[in-house]
Amino acid sequence: MRRRSILVLLLSFLPFAAFSLSLEDDITILLRERQVQDLKDSGLNLVFYIQIKNSSSKPYYLTGYSYRFVVEQGEYLRLQTSLDPRLRIDPSEETLIALPVKITYEHLFRTVESVKTKDKALCYIMGELAFADEKKERGRLPFSFSGEFPVYKDPQIDLVAININMLTIGGADLNLEIKLMNTNGFELLVQSVRYRIKVGNHPI
Repeated sequence: MRRRSILVLLLSFLPFAAFSLSLEDDITILLRERQVQDLKDSGLNLVFYIQIKNSSSKPYYLTGYSYRFVVEQGEYLRLQTSLDPRLRIDPSEETLIALPVKITYEHLFRTVESVKTKDKALCYIMGELAFADEKKERGRLPFSFSGEFPVYKDPQIDLVAININMLTIGGADLNLEIKLMNTNGFELLVQSVRYRIKVGNHPI
């Protein structure tokens, strides 16, 4: 009796082990690229481009994914998503998917306060991709990638001088000298300038 129960246990375990090994052999997950997009003073998007390679002779389908996004050892986001329709991963082909993470500095500074003083924040994303074949769910494969993103700081603006080039009864010609100091670790470009001039409390 005892030998028979052990044999049944081994037989019930073997198909699951072979199945798990088959999925890992068929599907390869690699990080192709990281991109910082839409950087502004309120936040940014950090996009992980992930390559999924199907080495088998049959199609697989990506049915969903889940992940944790951690910044400087503090959990910033946890997400679980189901895909409808499923994403087809053709046999002997490579498919590129994008996992975007929206980062708002207001939420980030509340979650990980130490990031405020840094030029860049270290991060990593870890989770699982869920796959199915034509008939049923086939399992999940883990992934884990590290990265970094810039922490935006407002530039310092100082009014150096107001030079009066010409002053007449009809008006005045003023020259404003302004100094901009960029304390970020990346380049900023000035796209437009807006200003108001008041004499006393009267805008002119």
